[in-house]
Amino acid sequence: MTGSFNSKEQSRNDPDYYNISLEMHRIWGNRNDGYWLYVEQAVATAKDKPYRQRIYHIFEEDGVLKSVIYSLPDEKKFIGGWEDISVFNTLSPEQLETRKGCEVIIKRKDEEIFMLNQKIEQLKMSIGSLELEVKKTQNPKSLKEIFSRSFGKRRK
Repeated sequence: MTGSFNSKEQSRNDPDYYNISLEMHRIWGNRNDGYWLYVEQAVATAKDKPYRQRIYHIFEEDGVLKSVIYSLPDEKKFIGGWEDISVFNTLSPEQLETRKGCEVIIKRKDEEIFMLNQKIEQLKMSIGSLELEVKKTQNPKSLKEIFSRSFGKRRK
């Protein structure tokens, strides 16, 4: 799950896709509370200006795997941090902000199949100058799920 990835081949074959760079590298390897990963995404031609920087914490709890996603304080300070993970030695999990609604739960169904469950109650995210909000509500009578999406310029 760690490494350097891109969509270069896909972008060559389909003009609707950008060549996106994804860096996913383990940090805080000395901790014993699961795996901590630094994730950085950017357009490949502008890797010095990532549009997403996150910390993922993957751990086991009550027989299931969980992935909790965090935002970093002062993100600019960590751009390119995957090249020298010692930059994260100045940061602790207590300084991170949990991304509400982004938790992923992975359960084993059998020897070869895992079930993925992402609970989305309300999720807000920003990409560049755009802001996306996804809300899920449930009607208790019909249990019908309604998703509402709103797009707009990011508020400063």
